[in-house]
Amino acid sequence: MTFHNVKYFVDMPKEMSSEGIPEKKLQLLSSVSGVFSPGVLTALVGSSGAGKTTLMDCLAGRKTSGYIEGDIKISGYLKQQETFARVSGYVEQNDIHSPQVTSF
Repeated sequence: MTFHNVKYFVDMPKEMSSEGIPEKKLQLLSSVSGVFSPGVLTALVGSSGAGKTTLMDCLAGRKTSGYIEGDIKISGYLKQQETFARVSGYVEQNDIHSPQVTSF
């Protein structure tokens, strides 16, 4: 999978519009590019709020609102969501932190 110049926008929240922000859309991803190669373990790292989950949701086709721009290709062909959903999987991270579990 390759992705080039991926951008993601949502409609500007009313709270922000009422604060005087004139834009109609809020940009959450800005020109993100990368490659996931077959047979290669790839880590996507960044600080909290950097957009890692937003990027993965855009690439996986899990975003049901907003506007995605850019090229997403599988084996050199533009990604077709119907086909991609049949041959791919997506596992979300769900952290469970228990104060009773410790290590010594």
